Formats: sequence, C-alpha cells, structure tokens
Amino acid sequence: MENQNAVSGSLAEIARQKALLKGGGYDQVKAATAPIQAQMNERNTAIDKLFDQFRTPYSVKNVEVKTPSLKDYTVDKIAMSQQGNTGQDMYDPYLNMLRRKEEQQIV
Repeated sequence: MENQNAVSGSLAEIARQKALLKGGGYDQVKAATAPIQAQMNERNTAIDKLFDQFRTPYSVKNVEVKTPSLKDYTVDKIAMSQQGNTGQDMYDPYLNMLRRKEEQQIV
C-alpha cells in the first residue's frame, strides 16, 4: 500500500511537471494529477472500509463509585502501642517467634 502510494505520488509529480512544461496553469496541472490522486484515495478508502468491516463493537458500562470514608483508614497509634505489648513487634511480627526458636536451640 505504501509502495503503491509512493509510486503513484511519483507518477503524479511527473504528470504535474509535464503539464507545467507544456505551459499549463493550475487547472491543467490539477487535471493531469486528478486520476492518479483518485486512485490513491480509492486505495485509502478500501483500507478504511476493512477496519470498519471487522470492527469489534463494545458497550460502555457505567461505573459505580463508592466514596471512601477516611475513618476506615485512620490509625490509632495508642492501640498499636498496646498491641505491641502483646509480644508483637509492629515492624517485624515474626521476630518474637524467631527469638523463641533461638532460645530453645540454646538450651
């Protein structure tokens, strides 16, 4: 397709130059290049029709958005520190378990 349009573009340029050499004006140049331009337009239209022919239809679904409540994301630092007293480290929850295993291996 690109090669055909490139060749047609070259032919149109040759036809334009030929019309200018014969002393033609705008109308003569346009008439000389019109058939070649029409062929290029037909090829482009044929390609566009292929895309329309095999187009996959789709339907748009409405999105239901729930507004988030910030209370679900608040952090209670006091409660976290109290949980820390239960043997859980806030940053490494498995640390106490590993320490117990190490203590058992030493004995």
